[in-house]
Amino acid sequence: MDSETVYNSVSVGSFFSRGGADFDSFWMDTGGNAELIVNIAKHVGFDISSDLRKPVTKEMMSSYDIIDMTRADVDANLLKSLLYQSGYLTISKALLNGNSFLLDFPNSEVREGFATKLLTAYAGESAKRAFSPYELLSYFESGDVSGAIEAMKGIYSAIPSVLEQKLNENAYHIAFYCMMKAVGADIDTEIASSKGRADAVLKVSGHIYVIEFKKDGSADGALAQIIEKEYASQYSIWAKTLKVHLVGICFSSKQRNISEWKEKLYLR
Repeated sequence: MDSETVYNSVSVGSFFSRGGADFDSFWMDTGGNAELIVNIAKHVGFDISSDLRKPVTKEMMSSYDIIDMTRADVDANLLKSLLYQSGYLTISKALLNGNSFLLDFPNSEVREGFATKLLTAYAGESAKRAFSPYELLSYFESGDVSGAIEAMKGIYSAIPSVLEQKLNENAYHIAFYCMMKAVGADIDTEIASSKGRADAVLKVSGHIYVIEFKKDGSADGALAQIIEKEYASQYSIWAKTLKVHLVGICFSSKQRNISEWKEKLYLR
């Protein structure tokens, strides 16, 4: 497919100024407003998966004012306007009426860099340091759910207690999503089926994971919901060549971590 290439002189210069030995998300650190943006994202509970599936109007995209970001009622739409004006997001699709658009990250560098910074905002610096992204991904790629859960426990256990008390169930979802997006994994949330929506679907080499999260519930209940609502049915044809895992994960407010999990292979 024909496409234009973009030369980013700042990123290229930063790469060679560090000896040319380390690829990094250089662009993310050049604007000076990354901290402001992720703090607003945390304030509004921004979900970089589901919120980007919601269209924005032309008026919203063109009427951006930095003062709006200080309003008590700042919301995800205002944040998307800021992200668009700052270059973090670009138009991915114009809808039929021509007055609304879907936005997305322009490339994997920005997407993964933003996900990493948002993970820090939600979970804190200590959790980020405990995050070994490619180790976590390798567990999922090998079908080792137990190993992946233990790695996730290590990350969640590093979240400071003061910050953890402010987290709701959705924030745990976002943190997991950010972990996987930070390594470029194919993950999406709120995947619709005929009977409901799965919390997350992760696709890696040879495996598909249909995941349901519960806070202060039970892993059995989460797994039962996946089965009852038939969240995995749309992947039945893939089950011939890939392993489709149904995974229920329960978070405990008392333990401040994953308390239990259950896995079942989807058999067509």
